[in-house]
Amino acid sequence: MSDSHDESKEPSSAEAVEVEEGRDVPSGGAESPKLEEENRFLLEQVQRARAELANYRRRVSEEQQQRERRTTARVFQEVIPLFDDLMMALSVGADDESESGSQLRRGLQLIVDKFRSTLREFGIESVATVGEPFDPNWHEAMMHQETGDQPEGTVLAEFVPGYRMGDELIRPARVSVAKAPASKEE
Repeated sequence: MSDSHDESKEPSSAEAVEVEEGRDVPSGGAESPKLEEENRFLLEQVQRARAELANYRRRVSEEQQQRERRTTARVFQEVIPLFDDLMMALSVGADDESESGSQLRRGLQLIVDKFRSTLREFGIESVATVGEPFDPNWHEAMMHQETGDQPEGTVLAEFVPGYRMGDELIRPARVSVAKAPASKEE
C-alpha cells in the first residue's frame, strides 16, 4: 500500500466549516476522478480483506478438523487392543455350555456390539483382508504361504484385524500372503 492511500481522509476543519455553513461541495470538479479512484482502491482493499478473512476461517476450520481426526485416531490406536481382547474372550468362552458361560457370552456380545457401534460412529472401519490383493498401505505381512489356489500377493488369512478412519490407517491388518509355489526341477 502506498502512503498516499494510508492517510486518513477526515475532513479538515476548513472543509467541515464549509459543510456546516451550508455551502455546497463541488461534486463534478477535478477532485471527482481522484475520489472515484480512491473509492475503487478502498473497495478493492475491503474485498481483499474479506477474502483473506474467509480463507483464514476456512483454513482454521480445516486444521481443527484434521487435529480432531488425528486425536481420534490416536485414542482408538490405544483402545482397539481392548476390543481385540473382548473378541478373544468371546471366542474363548464359546465352548462353555454352562448357564454362567452363556450369560457371560451374552454380556460380552453386548459389549462387542456397543464397541462396533462406537467405531462406526467415529467413521472407523476394518481393513478388507482375506481374498484382497496385499496392500502395504493397509496390511502388514506376517508370513508368506506357498499356494496354487490364489494368485501371488493375495491375502490368505488375517491374524489381527486392521482399522482405518477414512484414508488414515489406525492399525494395519496383520496377514498371511500367498506366494507362488516353488518350481520343482527334475
